[in-house]
Amino acid sequence: MRSEPECIPCILKDIEEAGRLILKDREKKTLLLKRSMEFLVKEFDGKNPPPYYITHVHRILKEISGTKTPFAERRRRCNEVGLQVAKKIEKEIEKLQGYERFAQLALWAVTGNSVDFRTAGSGYDFALQAIEEKWREVLSRGLAVDEREKIWEVLQSSKRVLYIPDNVGELALDRLLMEVVKEMGKKLVVGMRGGAITSDATMEDAKAVGIDQIADHLLITGPDTLGISITEMSPELQEELRLADLVIAKGQANYQVLSELKEESHFRNPKSAIRISNCACLFTTKCNLVASRFGLEGKVGIVKLI
Repeated sequence: MRSEPECIPCILKDIEEAGRLILKDREKKTLLLKRSMEFLVKEFDGKNPPPYYITHVHRILKEISGTKTPFAERRRRCNEVGLQVAKKIEKEIEKLQGYERFAQLALWAVTGNSVDFRTAGSGYDFALQAIEEKWREVLSRGLAVDEREKIWEVLQSSKRVLYIPDNVGELALDRLLMEVVKEMGKKLVVGMRGGAITSDATMEDAKAVGIDQIADHLLITGPDTLGISITEMSPELQEELRLADLVIAKGQANYQVLSELKEESHFRNPKSAIRISNCACLFTTKCNLVASRFGLEGKVGIVKLI
């Protein structure tokens, strides 16, 4: 999914909110917005998915702030909240088996994606103590697009599954869904971001919530990118995308990138082109631009096989 002109104000709003909390100096806040706008003026042509542009403006923030991991404390606390909620969910679903267990945990995975502290609309000031309450409210709404049964059928016949998480906090809920995959006897490969950016989960976060204890292999998808990246994707991820019988990808950013890869190859050499067979995208839409691709509007839950 490529960017549209209406993505520009959203990108600037996001980086302004982040800078307001990270940068205490008025001049640095001004410099952040100035350099972000200069980048967009020079680079924004709509040919790349939105995460490409968001990644670069947040790297400008990291450079100006001199901070390798912005929001480090908030990221840690989000994972703690996620682990607390995950324990409650485990007790609530302990009697569910088979498809019912998978379906409920897939719903929780999408629900977890409804709140992250970087998204316009929830924002960087979102109260962490309100996360569980918000999640349960979203859970009660269900899904606007529901292809869990299709995905379950593909999962049953798959031998190798690649799971690409999205954010801290919800990562603990992802682990519950990953456990279902492992219990089915599948080889589970999990792709984590190679560096911290906004709320995207890294290898350190995976270890913090115990994913390293259940995955057959953890790989780095690339550097500090928002979601996976077409232009900075690691060779190991490229190879795994070809090998996996099923890719389960969390988050709107990963949907935007993977849907673009499915629509056309971004690699000139046919021998190196990525051919993704089955890709299940689990996410909550964060804007009308994405929701409109499904004939919807607003923030809605999506489970779609693309």
